Amino acid sequence: ESKNYKGDSFVIDKSRPDSSMMKINYNVPISERVLENISFGFYNPKVEVTMEAFDNISGISYFTWSYEQQVGSSKTKNISKEEGTITSDQINYIDNETKARTSFVLTADEIKQYRGNISFKAVDNAGNTSEPYIDPLTIIADTIAPVRLVELNQAQQVVDSST
Repeated sequence: ESKNYKGDSFVIDKSRPDSSMMKINYNVPISERVLENISFGFYNPKVEVTMEAFDNISGISYFTWSYEQQVGSSKTKNISKEEGTITSDQINYIDNETKARTSFVLTADEIKQYRGNISFKAVDNAGNTSEPYIDPLTIIADTIAPVRLVELNQAQQVVDSST
């Protein structure tokens, strides 16, 4: 005797996460902002980068990010490129796990400085990769004050209280 099997439902996800719904935010800790302000912007050692993506079918599995140096910026201490992957154990899921948010920190020091742009891709649980989201905002993480040299010509006339 056979019984009717109702079956299970499943979804095949062939859609990549929508890059138009992806975004990047930057945060500088308040103590760093105070130091940046009193140093006239010459002190900015770290920037927290928060990325967000949305996938309403299978959800986001992981992020890949990339930093690229701004064209024309100094090559002395600026990092030219840096990349990373953020896995699901480092991601905060919200809205029934359709939205994924995560952060990482770029930290400048005497050896490495940042002046460039961040981009990222989101990969969903079905393995579909979004188009890259390229943030047009230039980030700067810098601890080195600029150096200026001022040279004066010989004075043509010296005036003091006796003349």
